[in-house]
Amino acid sequence: MSERTGCIYCFSTAPPKGVEHVVSKAIGVFEHNWTLDCVCDACNNHFSKTLELTLGRDSAEGVLRIMTGVKPAEKIEDFKNRSVTFTLEEPGPLHGVLLRMRAYGDEIVPTPTPQVAFRSEGGGWEYVLERDLTREVVARHTGASVEIKLFGLAANGDLARLQEKLLSLGIEFKEERRLMDQPLVPDGDRVSVLHSFSITDAHRRAAAKVCFNYLTRVMGAMFARRPEFDEVRRFIRYGEGNGSHLVTVQRASVLIGPGAGTSRTHGIGFEWMPERQELIGLATFFNEMTYGVRLAHSATAEWRSVSSFHFFDPITREIAGTKKEV
Repeated sequence: MSERTGCIYCFSTAPPKGVEHVVSKAIGVFEHNWTLDCVCDACNNHFSKTLELTLGRDSAEGVLRIMTGVKPAEKIEDFKNRSVTFTLEEPGPLHGVLLRMRAYGDEIVPTPTPQVAFRSEGGGWEYVLERDLTREVVARHTGASVEIKLFGLAANGDLARLQEKLLSLGIEFKEERRLMDQPLVPDGDRVSVLHSFSITDAHRRAAAKVCFNYLTRVMGAMFARRPEFDEVRRFIRYGEGNGSHLVTVQRASVLIGPGAGTSRTHGIGFEWMPERQELIGLATFFNEMTYGVRLAHSATAEWRSVSSFHFFDPITREIAGTKKEV
């Protein structure tokens, strides 16, 4: 069989004009940054417009990069709020309302956004942003016993607009009361906000890309082009395959030792697991979100001593770690 050449993701032989960062710039920039020159411009551009946007603007990592100061507070306003939701936890009439986070200088302030809440008899409130109001959502709440709450600013026309949207979806209701000028917090200036995250295949692909980039940087492009990596390669580039089978996710730290509990470093590596006959990649971001990636399977023992692990500290911008073993 002839040796594969070109891009490690699509095998294009077009010479790249740019470089691919091993660790996405969305979650950190490092001194003596690790880059690859074996990813074509088409793949590089595709990743920057899809996976890296998800990682930086719609993920737990996206929130952590701002909380740790890796990115300025103003970046919170770029959030897509699809996989990440912010919910008010304070008691009162606004409890449970969905929030958008806004930047005021170096501070992040929660702000209510136009939405509708539904409650069917015997159930809890379901809060739905204006953009997400659809016939499918409304169909979950039909009948005479449905309660509806509208949230918005009357001065901005939010309430009238929400009511018109509901009418277009077949819901007509009678207003019973209206609460005006409700503060997020009745007393004091501290606000409790719940951050909820959902993991999609886009998040899994982004983490798998970091692991595969790291593997390539450590072992070389010729190694990464081997057919054993085709399954994870196609998952990363094209979204093919079973994401939950290839990538596991947990909100946990894998670091040990002094300072492990307070560290915000990224840990990235791979190791051969003989009992599973698999090469497993590991990516821990901000010492909080950990992804395990099934990079390859092999029935032989040729990779039994293959392992490597490095720390990429987004605070100090330093890279340190072990040397590969082959």
